[in-house]
Amino acid sequence: MDKIISITWWRGIFQKFGQAFGWGCAVVFAVPLAMVGINQMSGRNQNAAAAANQDTVLMTVNGDSVSMADYYMLVGGSQTGSPGEEYAAHAGSAISQLAQTAVVAQEAKREGVKANDAEIDKQIQDQKLQLLGKNGTDAEFENQVYQRTHMSMAEYREQLAKRLLGVALVDAAKKKMVVTEDEARNQSGDVRLNIVLISSVPATPAPGMPKDLKALPDAEAQKKAEALLAEAKSGKTDITAIAKANSADVSTSKKGGDTDFKPEYKSPYAGMNMPESMTESIGIFGYGPAFDEAVHKTKKGDFTDVVKVTGFQNGYIFAKVADRRNNLPKDFAPQKVVDQLKETRATKEVTKKIDELTQAAKIVFPADRAEQKAYYDYFLVQKMQGSGFGAPSSTPEKIKAQKALADSEMEAVYKKDPNNTNAAILVLESVQQKLNDRTTPAAEQTQLRERLLPLYQSIIKTSEGKDYAYRFGLADALRDKKQFKAAYENYHKIAHFLDLDTPTELQTMKDAVSIRQKLTMALNSVSSPEAPTADAEARDQTTKIAALNGQINTLEQQQKAEQKLQEEAMKKRQEELKKNPPKPVSGANPTTPGNAGQPVNLSPGSSGSVTVPATGSKPGATPPAGTPAPNSKPAASPTTSPTGASTPSSKPTTPPASGGTGR
Repeated sequence: MDKIISITWWRGIFQKFGQAFGWGCAVVFAVPLAMVGINQMSGRNQNAAAAANQDTVLMTVNGDSVSMADYYMLVGGSQTGSPGEEYAAHAGSAISQLAQTAVVAQEAKREGVKANDAEIDKQIQDQKLQLLGKNGTDAEFENQVYQRTHMSMAEYREQLAKRLLGVALVDAAKKKMVVTEDEARNQSGDVRLNIVLISSVPATPAPGMPKDLKALPDAEAQKKAEALLAEAKSGKTDITAIAKANSADVSTSKKGGDTDFKPEYKSPYAGMNMPESMTESIGIFGYGPAFDEAVHKTKKGDFTDVVKVTGFQNGYIFAKVADRRNNLPKDFAPQKVVDQLKETRATKEVTKKIDELTQAAKIVFPADRAEQKAYYDYFLVQKMQGSGFGAPSSTPEKIKAQKALADSEMEAVYKKDPNNTNAAILVLESVQQKLNDRTTPAAEQTQLRERLLPLYQSIIKTSEGKDYAYRFGLADALRDKKQFKAAYENYHKIAHFLDLDTPTELQTMKDAVSIRQKLTMALNSVSSPEAPTADAEARDQTTKIAALNGQINTLEQQQKAEQKLQEEAMKKRQEELKKNPPKPVSGANPTTPGNAGQPVNLSPGSSGSVTVPATGSKPGATPPAGTPAPNSKPAASPTTSPTGASTPSSKPTTPPASGGTGR
């Protein structure tokens, strides 16, 4: 499941940053109204085009309609993110999240689950208290809701109810969960293993791996692992000898596969800023969740089955459970751990079920939503390709077919509207990928090159024109067609933009040098009677590059001098502290700022319509600190990675009151 709509990932964020992170950024399980959408639309009438289309259908999910209003509220009524691939990923992820929103609602209906009215009332009362204080009236709060979200109280309550459906589903699953006290005790246990890993192709040999232990084809690696397991079980050869001779696991092979004692149920990656898809693929021991489960169900002295490795490596692994130990903490509370296990397992169970239901859902786009369908299909390509950890979620053939479908759909969108910058950029990227593919026939390569010029012209026409990459692309395409005058004019525009954009920081200066160096070579390449001043302009660029390099050198020297002074001051301070250590101040206690009187986020969908609270807390209890004032600049939306996942900011963002300006 995509990170931005993963209960588990968001729950970790909520717990990591505390309740002050706020219900507005609490755990998302399905997504209706993102903050950026409300910001950019400023309710339902900020963007005229969006307002005109808000009641039309974006798609149907198992027959249930999803409106364009929901889409605009999540994506925003105007361009969000850089045109092309970034925007396509953002829009496609939003559509995927809206599909999951619909599936969550459908599953809640099937299960007879709905949001608790008392919890909705409590959230509203908490928000009213934070926003208006104890003397605030219902009428004043209703007015604030409308000013900030352009919703009536009935609509606002409906959004809050949707947002709590995920909580309700997880709570219902928790009631059915059975967790024993023995399971709770096991959570603090350690296990010692002897492992044998057989690498499979594709695999990059790890540093220190014996050269004769080459990765095998997948089937051969599995067959070898099964044979070695049978040998170990028979007692003919001790597993330590088998590991030393055959295991490709560098950290343990020389020790006979001995891992020493490691936590059996607590992941060493917990608390790290890692995508959920990555930690799930790695597992507790680093070989994937299948191996974790195999260890959990194997008794001391017995062998696990052979399982396929996921995560950092490819191959097959088995192990002998050499020993177990359990040092229960002094403050061990069985019921507390049981409740935590129920929460975790229920969350994973519901997450998995919703993901499966969403994948199986019948999603249909109307004919007039071809562009949105193309974005969704681009997103599916990224999701199928995986996160880079473990195997992709589909075969290369299926990924290729899905990419071809998305490309053909975007071609149709571009053909219908050549001024669509997103479509032009995506089509250009597809053309360039085919040109870079050595298997593309020569005749097709020629046809593809002919497409470059009009695509670049379309992109430049509809953009600000300052994007150096596309301007260079256009000029290069003109040069390749021997249109030296037109090519020179575009190179000259690049020089003009560079002169207007004077760099003031070290990195921007270095970037400017790189661009000017490229420009110098390009100008020399079009020097001709058609472009008689190209040579002189190239020399001018060389002069400006030298001047920039001089400034860079001066700044670098200044930075080195400042760093040296800081190091000397730090060293002096440490020496002073050694001689005169500070005396502790008795009775001093750190103070923790509260949230009293701080503005409240009134966007019920800002984190999604379905939310799961952190363990032991209620969603919505404390709004995020630092809500922008009315008419403030809208916050950027959370984005989703090609692996499904999106990474939101670690700082909560809040939509402005009505009247905020969108991008």
